[in-house]
Amino acid sequence: MDRLYLKPVRISGWCATLLLFACLFTHFSFGATVFWTAPLPSNWNNTANWSATSGGAGGAAVPVAGDSVIFNAGGAGNCLVDIPVAIGSINVSGYTGTININGQAFVISGTKNNIFSSGTINDLPGTSVVSVNTTGITTFSGTTFGASVNIVSGQLFLNGSVFNNATTLEKNGATDNLSSGNNTYPGTTAIPNSGSGYILLANVNPDIYNGVLTVSNTGSNLIYAANNATGIMGSIS
Repeated sequence: MDRLYLKPVRISGWCATLLLFACLFTHFSFGATVFWTAPLPSNWNNTANWSATSGGAGGAAVPVAGDSVIFNAGGAGNCLVDIPVAIGSINVSGYTGTININGQAFVISGTKNNIFSSGTINDLPGTSVVSVNTTGITTFSGTTFGASVNIVSGQLFLNGSVFNNATTLEKNGATDNLSSGNNTYPGTTAIPNSGSGYILLANVNPDIYNGVLTVSNTGSNLIYAANNATGIMGSIS
């Protein structure tokens, strides 16, 4: 029977350096995916509260720029943000706890999608803001916000959240977006459209504006403040 001999390959110093650079570039370009895993209230800046898998053991690195952060049923503990946060995306789905951004910078930026469909996000001092700037999709479908919110997103879907503080929700992409409604805005709200696709609000259920709603259009398409829903509640400027 013939034998196959493999000749060892020696990697030169510059090749090893190139491989290392490629690995680092991949990490910082795409980031890691980390899950909040704390069963009880705890701090953001604690590696024991972060896992590489949903509901898994802690010990993953605290999220950094470019990382995708997931809050779900695998970690029910409240989260106190105790350092400035800069990440690549966030997905809050199935999480029943509260994230308190605690006056810290909380910045989400990049090209990834963001989902806010459960839980509560507060800012106890009232001095900070949940800031999202993405070319991807941002969907609101259940999260309650006590914190102020400032969103700039390529696509934007408003499908049933509560925004208790000052809120800006800007769509700047080319794709048409249709939102089902059922959102509540007790605070001052601005919904600009700076993109080339339309944004259609309240297609199924009416939105409730207990504060003043400002709608502005600097793009090349339209904003439909209330489409198929029965009426709109609040005042529009």
